[in-house]
Amino acid sequence: MVDVANGMSKKHNVTVCIINDYYSNELVNELNDNVNVILMKRPVGSGKIKCMVDILKEVKKVKPDVLHCQGMNCIQASILVKLFMPKVKIYNTVHVVLGNVMCRKIIAISKAVEQEILDKAVPKNKVEVVFNAIDTDKFKPSLIKKLDKNNITLVNVARVYPEKKGQDLLIRAVAQLYKRGYNIKCIFAGEPMKGNVKYIDDL
Repeated sequence: MVDVANGMSKKHNVTVCIINDYYSNELVNELNDNVNVILMKRPVGSGKIKCMVDILKEVKKVKPDVLHCQGMNCIQASILVKLFMPKVKIYNTVHVVLGNVMCRKIIAISKAVEQEILDKAVPKNKVEVVFNAIDTDKFKPSLIKKLDKNNITLVNVARVYPEKKGQDLLIRAVAQLYKRGYNIKCIFAGEPMKGNVKYIDDL
């Protein structure tokens, strides 16, 4: 999100609205001065109706041409936004399908996610696949011509949420490779959603 916002701010007016009082100050500080940041600081798990109204108020102040939704609270609030600001184009990067009826376009981050959306009877012409991007100025992966089974390191960078991110499947896969003689280790970079520490224990 930081890279996308910074990149778009070179040619457009960009506002990032962070709804919950649960975010990384380090990442917020990486947003450049051209990006307007709104911190709503909603306590996690607090009333949804008030949250939706508050989002609407912030959107009306900004008067955007395009509203990009990321997360259930924003998707639900987009219904109110569309009612009061019908000209706003709404885009949603999908993790859930509820509320997508108000969106001009639904952005799937992979072919698998696209299929999941289509399976829920969403019209194909409403879905667009946009893969997660990598800033190649920051990351320059080397091309590995041959994998050395005696020295393999996997890194999983994701929120700890096995139901959606599949860390449990990765652990099982690594265990299978280890049994087959691969010297392999796996590093997990991420944390569970606030209040869901149980995922760590379950893994």
